[in-house]
Amino acid sequence: MSEARSNASLPVEKISRGHIPGLDGLRALAIAGVFIFHVFPESLTGGYVGVDVFFVLSGFLITAILQKDLQGNPSARGFFLEFYLRRIQRLLPNAVLAIAATIIVAALFLPPECANFSGRHGLFSLIALPNFFARTHLGDYWGVAADGAPFIHYWSLGVEEQFYLFFPLLLWFGFSLKRFFVPFLALLILASFLCSVWLTAHNQASAFYLPHTRFWELLAGGVLALVTRPFDGLVAGRRTVSGVAGLVLIIGSYFFIPRWAPFPGWIAALPVIGSALVLFSLRAKHSFLLRALQARPLAAIGKVSYSLYLWHWPAIVLTSILWTYAHGSERTGAVAGGILGIILGVAAYYFVECPLRRRRKGRERRLAIIAGMFITTFSLCYYFGEIKPFPKEANVLGKIDWFGDLYVTDKFNAGAWDERRFPPRPTAFLTPDRAALVRPSAKSNSQTPEVVLAGSSHALMYARVLDDVCVAKDIPIAFLCRYGTSPFGSNKIGNDLRADILKWSRTWKSKLLIIADPIAICEPDALCASVQELLDATRETGLKIAIVAQVPTLEIGDRVSFLDSMRFFHRRDGKFPSVFPCYREQKRRRVTAALEELAKRESRFLVVRPDALFLNADGSVRYLENGKFLYGDDDHLCDAGAELTRPLFDKLLDTTLPSQSPAAQHPPQNQRHNPQPAPAP
Repeated sequence: MSEARSNASLPVEKISRGHIPGLDGLRALAIAGVFIFHVFPESLTGGYVGVDVFFVLSGFLITAILQKDLQGNPSARGFFLEFYLRRIQRLLPNAVLAIAATIIVAALFLPPECANFSGRHGLFSLIALPNFFARTHLGDYWGVAADGAPFIHYWSLGVEEQFYLFFPLLLWFGFSLKRFFVPFLALLILASFLCSVWLTAHNQASAFYLPHTRFWELLAGGVLALVTRPFDGLVAGRRTVSGVAGLVLIIGSYFFIPRWAPFPGWIAALPVIGSALVLFSLRAKHSFLLRALQARPLAAIGKVSYSLYLWHWPAIVLTSILWTYAHGSERTGAVAGGILGIILGVAAYYFVECPLRRRRKGRERRLAIIAGMFITTFSLCYYFGEIKPFPKEANVLGKIDWFGDLYVTDKFNAGAWDERRFPPRPTAFLTPDRAALVRPSAKSNSQTPEVVLAGSSHALMYARVLDDVCVAKDIPIAFLCRYGTSPFGSNKIGNDLRADILKWSRTWKSKLLIIADPIAICEPDALCASVQELLDATRETGLKIAIVAQVPTLEIGDRVSFLDSMRFFHRRDGKFPSVFPCYREQKRRRVTAALEELAKRESRFLVVRPDALFLNADGSVRYLENGKFLYGDDDHLCDAGAELTRPLFDKLLDTTLPSQSPAAQHPPQNQRHNPQPAPAP
């Protein structure tokens, strides 16, 4: 096999160990996208695809290095041992130190729940399975739970480490296949890509985190390293054009891929193809693109990009939490955390990563230091994640009631909602992916709902109260509510929900549609235009539409659960603090005012104002009353808070459905919280 391997016709990139001219500049571009997205997510909505650029880079570089190793006719033991020792020295020291430092800070300054969860997450990160932990315990990458997890970004390291487990072996045996090997890899790329597209449509969180839907990106870089030589005849100008096209795809992805896009799916092909085109262009030695990517500032950032990636996110999460606890702005804390992350990342690169990755004299001692760091950090994570008990006062406040889960009309992702106490789910709610739930009339048993509640979790938080009001008035009601899905969104799931709303309301000939959504994230003109489209589409049926104004969002932020934050303040100060609305408050008021102006022009449109119930005279938020919390997190009411809105919905139904005669105000228990799946239209 050695002879076959040495005579193989596959090209070998002429590189120094681990360095390709211009590669650091592309690394800088990748980390810049990720960093800006994490600090200013609304400014660079697609910056997270910088991780996909890293995947292509890693596949390209690892393949080029392994090719060079194989040309030396190594033994199997020497080939694999050396590869994995290099990976350990390159990746492990900095990653382990970042985990240890984060756990210590969380244990010293944050609620015990933070250290507990981070400890468990850190354990999985140390054994190269952070992506599986994130999929199981955090769910959607863009969700609340993931946003407060200091090790969520380790998911990509897990994918790379899992790739490194099989790819060197594949290359070892495949190198002797000569011309058949690259087509074989191309088939693997196609299979992984198609799997990614299919799974994104059916289970986006799994598609985002799991390795088999991401390996095609690393393999794309690997294939590029294997096939570049046949194109060496291309003039530098053509390579430069391909490189510029690649940069346009990458930067365009940063700006134009929405934050909530169904990713990865086919959209991931844009940054992957862009990265491949840029790498392809780097062989043009005298192109201006290569000179630009070799510029000293970009090269300097690229060299520390791995260290910056490791340190910036824990710094952002922890600093923003602590900043909020000091009654500052979460956004300001995120900026301060980003700056701190840069400082820590650069320091860790020069004082930890560089010294411990050297492979010359003293390598055994350096490996022993790395092993000691790993064992110490593993023990730290295990202690806080599995052994250390919570202090007694951590459980004083109990959990918050949340009945929204009973009314959700698609598969439920529990990752972000583990602070709520759910009532038992009746058998009637076990049907997955249902389109709607209907509460029939108790007297006539009518299955045709006159009222429809639609929206995201912001609609679900009112579902139980509105259900009770309709039961009391014997009004049949339907629920079209899906977690994380806005009927005003421009993505597929938002469009699907909007289509369902129109289809079912026409089928049922419903009289009133109630929508609740986080309108503070919308632009006033765009939201009013969307509402106007709904009004125009239902004009013939005479459907009345009511939008529930968003309640104030608490300044505590959503990186630590609401209960954890309150426990922290109560334990520290012996009392609960005044909490004011977050920085979106002024925009929330502008959006609400714009909707009320629209209501003056459209007789079929109404605005329900529960927000006024939760603002105190001094501008603070009313989140606690008579020993009960009214909020479940920073922008959702719990059941006790939603109960205060009962008079508003009672008045709304009396106003829009005046012919209804009120029934008993307290329906029998067996009539409550048991809506049935809707029949097919």
